[in-house]
Amino acid sequence: MDRKLSSLLLVILICSACAAGPAPQRVSEQTRNSIYYLNQGTELFARGCYLRAMDYFLDAHQLFSAADDRAGVIQALNSIGDTYFRLDDMESALRVYGDAIDLSQADTHHPGLARALSNQAAALMNLNRGREARLALDRAADLKKTNGEQALYLKTLALGCIHEGQHDRARDYLEAALEASGSGGEDILSSIYFAMGHLFMQNNQPDQARSRFDQALALDRAKHVPHDIARDLEAIGMTYAAVDQHLRAIDFFKRSAKIYALLKDTRRAQTVVSHLEKSARLADADVETSLFWIHTWLSDKTGSAICD
Repeated sequence: MDRKLSSLLLVILICSACAAGPAPQRVSEQTRNSIYYLNQGTELFARGCYLRAMDYFLDAHQLFSAADDRAGVIQALNSIGDTYFRLDDMESALRVYGDAIDLSQADTHHPGLARALSNQAAALMNLNRGREARLALDRAADLKKTNGEQALYLKTLALGCIHEGQHDRARDYLEAALEASGSGGEDILSSIYFAMGHLFMQNNQPDQARSRFDQALALDRAKHVPHDIARDLEAIGMTYAAVDQHLRAIDFFKRSAKIYALLKDTRRAQTVVSHLEKSARLADADVETSLFWIHTWLSDKTGSAICD
């Protein structure tokens, strides 16, 4: 597989490592407003509406802080960190994850601690700070975890192995993460399939990779998660481009870029457009109409129906 294509897919994979966890259930009348903001932010985050989600998470953080609700504050901080992560502001994500970790220290088995450490490690990998990432994962190793947190931890271990070229170990961790996600960790299941697909791409097995990306896409469609759907479509397009099936690749790149454009994710939309244009040249295909819609939606300042 083309080295540049492989490196790009790894960036996409790492940048999708984090996802805002499920908001807590209402526990009392006093915290109702806090949880409302957290729920609203989590819903917007899932759609890929990160700037709007951030506003809600920041409000939730304020309200939980005012009530001295430690668990709520940690949950809000983790969600704020995840949003910075998806906005590619890794330094801010690390700072917020660090705050969540510090607050969790009073209870070493606090569920927010394992999540924050795993996500901190993913952010550090994104910045090529592998040694620090391993230290964060070492700290998370012996913590008590829910199935979802265990799946996240194992998947993050796999990302580290992929980053270091240890593909066999990465496969073992991903299989273990898949098993953990089967009972209470369903929220992370699509990202595990996506990581498996990336691993197959690293091993120059695009057909096997496509089957895993297809599984991720089916789950993300069922949950209606536009940003992750766009990610999956882009990855599937890459599997076709890797074997010179450019007409097939074009179809997936078009669909991916349109979603990114609707989400106003200019950077990712432009990346997919570059894939689209390259495949179009190689296949001698006309993609001007799709490019028209993509550029129109990106330049529209009135917002998007996805984030209403």
